[in-house]
Order: sequence, then structure tokens, then C-alpha cells
Amino acid sequence: MPVRLLRDWTDSEAVNSISPEAEVLFTRLIMKADDFGRYTADPRLLRPYLFPRKLDQIREVSLERWLVELESARLVRRYVVAGKPYLAIEKFGQRVRADASRFPDPPVVDERPPDDGHVTVKRQTDDRPLRPVFEDEDDIRRRKKPSPPDGSSSGLPFGSPDFREAWERFQAHRKEIKKPLRPTGERALLSQLATRPECEAIAALQKAMAAGWQGVFFERSTPAAKSPPLVGAHPPNERSWNDSEMPPEVARIRDAISAGQCLSDDELAPLSAWFARAS
Repeated sequence: MPVRLLRDWTDSEAVNSISPEAEVLFTRLIMKADDFGRYTADPRLLRPYLFPRKLDQIREVSLERWLVELESARLVRRYVVAGKPYLAIEKFGQRVRADASRFPDPPVVDERPPDDGHVTVKRQTDDRPLRPVFEDEDDIRRRKKPSPPDGSSSGLPFGSPDFREAWERFQAHRKEIKKPLRPTGERALLSQLATRPECEAIAALQKAMAAGWQGVFFERSTPAAKSPPLVGAHPPNERSWNDSEMPPEVARIRDAISAGQCLSDDELAPLSAWFARAS
């Protein structure tokens, strides 16, 4: 059994970038590699060679995934010779006793950049790049994870530019009143908005911004208006919203919002000023 020197890598950025399982594999590779830091990279062989007493716990797909981690962290370099996969541990730095390695030499890499700025890799004629060929169950679940509704990559219930703009302005409004939305509250609010037509959802957001409310409320004339408001929201001042003494130009803005029209900040300004004076 070869004697190997394990250096302190607890503060190594490369080692700390990999998973604990990949680090165990890296440690066992150091123990099993020859004096030149070379070993087989075939998961079918690594499993019995490196984990002889854990065959019921270690899978080949897991070994392949950990090898990809080690290669991405530049702790090992994999290569293929005569159709067989091998690896070389980078910066192996162990005492060399043997005259020659038991495994084929890795391809020679010329790290001096040529005139075109690319790195030239001199490969053997039968050397082919090694790619992961195994897929774990977790990878399959992530690949099949459904996308958000309405084609929106951000998880919004509506994918139109009008709703996106209204939602972003409402988020900014909550920050201005020192009540920023938390992830749980944001998901709850989006779920509530998703139960309404898009025009009503936009109108409710604009109404809340114009009135300076923390919560979002719908018109009482709609069937779902009896549902309780969001947790933590303040009840609206309905008398101010339906005030008969509201100036005509402000009432027109109120009616436009109730009808589901999308208004800009400048168009909402008179209504916001009315609520500020009323409060």
C-alpha cells in the first residue's frame, strides 16, 4: 500500500467549492493513485476499488457526478486513451518511487497562448473528450420541473408587460412606505391576484398605490370581495375612495382604475394627492 501525504486543504477555494461526497472521492483517489497521480476514471471500476465495503451505498451515477465536480474545480483532469477513461490528479506532489506510471500519459497541454489567443491542446489520436453519460434522479426532476404559468420566467400569474409594470411599481411602492414584500407575502399576494382577471389585478395594484395602502383590495361589487384581505394588510378607507365630494378630475381617475385601465404614475398623481389630503 503506498504511503501518501495529505496536506491541509481546509482553506482551499477549490476543495471548498465541491460537495463533501466529492471531497471523499478526491481523498480516496489520492490514496489509490500511482506515484504519478494517475488512476482509472471508469465509475464501474472506481466503485469496487475505492469503496469496497460500501457497494450498497455508492452508485456509479454518483461517482460520475462527483468526478465532474472534481474536474470543474480543476482538482483532476480526465482523458481517454484507447477508448478507456483515465484521470490525473493535478499538482499531485507525492514522492515518486516507480520509474514509470501504470497508466497512459495524459495529453500534453501547451499553455502558451498562440497568436490567436486560444489555448492549443495536443491530443493523442485516440484521445476523445470525456463527457458525463450518467443522469441522477435529482437531475431528471430538475430537468422536468414545470415552468411558471403564462410563459413568465419570474413566476408572475400574468405575462403581459402591463401587469409586469404594475407589479414592479407596487414592489417599489411597498419599499417607499417601509413595508417591503417578503417572499412568503409576495407569493400569497400573487396567488390572490391570480384568482382575478388580469384587468382587475392591475386595477387593484394601482388602487393600492394611489391610496398609499399596504394591502391590495378588490371592489366590493365583485363576488370574491368578501374574501379576507392579506395577512398584515391595513383595511382601506372606503369613505375616501367613494367620497362624493371627490373632485371630478380625481373621480375620473378613480373610475378608470375601477374599470381596469392601466395608468402611469403621472396619471395617478392627482388621485394620490387627494388621498394624501384626505388622510
